[in-house]
Amino acid sequence: MYSEDERRIFGPYANGTGNMVFCDPLAAKRKLNIVAGGDLNGLIAMYNGEDQAARGMAIEQLAQAAVVAFSLMPFDPLTGQGVTEGESMSVLRHFLDWLEKKNPSIEISPTSPAPTAGESRDRRAGQLTRSGSGSS
Repeated sequence: MYSEDERRIFGPYANGTGNMVFCDPLAAKRKLNIVAGGDLNGLIAMYNGEDQAARGMAIEQLAQAAVVAFSLMPFDPLTGQGVTEGESMSVLRHFLDWLEKKNPSIEISPTSPAPTAGESRDRRAGQLTRSGSGSS
């Protein structure tokens, strides 16, 4: 059998039903790419960009992609149940960070230029990391 580290299962994360769940990262990445219209990295670049209108559109699409990819319960305004946009973006951010740590051999494109002398990496703490190239 595979060790826990070899299995590369993502989670646990809250899915909006009160449960902590796990997901298959390959299936999640494929679903993210499908819902993103085949250009997940392009949406991430829009999210990390300076254009606020484009960023807003990217947030909406990325949040919806996260709901689908991670089987999150969509927010229901009548009951207050399900995940908010911020919660779905948080799951996505954790997943992309997790992918980067689990696959150090895969080249991950930076989402913005490297910090210059005297500039901190913390400046980009809220940005998303692009997924590896291709649509695994």
